[in-house]
Amino acid sequence: TSKAITSCTNITSSDFLSADINSTGNCLFIVADNITLDCNNHVITGDTTGTAIEVISHTNITIKNCIIRDFQNGIIAINSANTTILNSNIQVNDTGISICCFDKGEVTGTTSLGRNGNGIRVNSETSIIINSTGISNSGAGINFLPGIAIPGFFPTSMLLNSIGISNSSIGIVAQ
Repeated sequence: TSKAITSCTNITSSDFLSADINSTGNCLFIVADNITLDCNNHVITGDTTGTAIEVISHTNITIKNCIIRDFQNGIIAINSANTTILNSNIQVNDTGISICCFDKGEVTGTTSLGRNGNGIRVNSETSIIINSTGISNSGAGINFLPGIAIPGFFPTSMLLNSIGISNSSIGIVAQ
């Protein structure tokens, strides 16, 4: 059953934010499969440390309508196939969004500012970034890294109608 979230917690069902959240360190941990987290355009504010939303080794995750400010990292998804980030706005000190080591990651309609890292960092197979902006003061705005090599499998990551901006590095990096 979906429930209202008003503070930092582990998320075990499809939940929604019903108020802004202030955090010291890490805040929201998605700890189950088949989860939708709808922030309802509420603000999750950190103390410049920790991660706002973290997903590790779970599948079919959707994170949407989030406004994230003043964490070390915004959204980190590791080994979490079919993770989608929609219509969010992220401004953090290191990396705004990091998608790593799994199949089918998507970032759509999102603006992500990583002040000292990457705006959006994707290191996975068959990922897509659509109608999004990645911004960085020192790293790449959008950074596509090579995924895990699988014999006989050809990665199909795509960047569509998106912008990468960097004040001191490269706007978009595709390696």
